[in-house]
Amino acid sequence: MKKLISLVLTVLLLVGMIITPVSAAKEVSVYLFGEKLSFDVPPQIINGRTLVPMRKIFESLGATVIWDGNTRTATSVREDKTIILTIDSYTMYVNGKSVTLDVAPCIIDGRTLVPARAVSEAFNLKVDWDNDTRSVLITTVDSLDKKILSKIGDYEIS
Repeated sequence: MKKLISLVLTVLLLVGMIITPVSAAKEVSVYLFGEKLSFDVPPQIINGRTLVPMRKIFESLGATVIWDGNTRTATSVREDKTIILTIDSYTMYVNGKSVTLDVAPCIIDGRTLVPARAVSEAFNLKVDWDNDTRSVLITTVDSLDKKILSKIGDYEIS
């Protein structure tokens, strides 16, 4: 009887090991202003941060991208913001001011991946994470989030 129970438990353990890799985590989706972005290299979650292909996210945001292969540095400009990122560096520069990143830009499958939240927020955009759908949602920051003061007559509204 003990041999039968041992055999059944061993079979269940082996079946569990086979099935687990098949049910891999769902891919991460990125939505910019409500539209799903398509990438040739899928977004990656590294150390709890979502990284996306650099050129696609910057150009989708309406920014230019200049890549310096010698220094492995990307410079992106959108309106009055200039962002500089270097592969494997935890420092991003926004208009010359250094910002420490939780995860450094990296190269995966020949594409430079950058942290979606860091670059989007550097361009004054709002970033949310929907855990149920594993989606990054990038939208404009509303006036309350920016804490812009408006004046109507003699009254200030914040």
